[in-house]
Amino acid sequence: MKKHFNTKAIHDGYIVHIGQTEQRKSKELASLSRKLSGLELGLSPETFAHIKEIDLLILKGNTIMAAVEVATSLSTFNKAINDRFRNLITIAPNLITSLFVVVLDDDYSKAFDELHTPANIQYGFNIKIKLIRTSEVEENEFISKLINI
Repeated sequence: MKKHFNTKAIHDGYIVHIGQTEQRKSKELASLSRKLSGLELGLSPETFAHIKEIDLLILKGNTIMAAVEVATSLSTFNKAINDRFRNLITIAPNLITSLFVVVLDDDYSKAFDELHTPANIQYGFNIKIKLIRTSEVEENEFISKLINI
């Protein structure tokens, strides 16, 4: 699925940065990813180190249009919102306008409930982060719709 996202974004004319872990796992994904230090985005390398593991950063030029995490379980969903996106929002609150977590269709209801816990509501995560079902990823024009939300 992560490869699908990346190739779709590239096909739609966007540049992608793929999370470092995914790049280490797959030479093919690494070859699709733009190599970033953070400076290109106006971030220090130290700051960028906190967000370089996000599964997918979709860029137009040097502007991050969206950040996407793919959660294959509720455990990875929690890590996505409570680690990666929390870090991103904390260190660069005005950097990204679109944050998405793709969840399995069967996990959507539980992920929705988790996103709407009192702690996440307090920090506005329930508004800043949008959930997407895996079945929605297959739609044509998906990346363009994502960016235009």
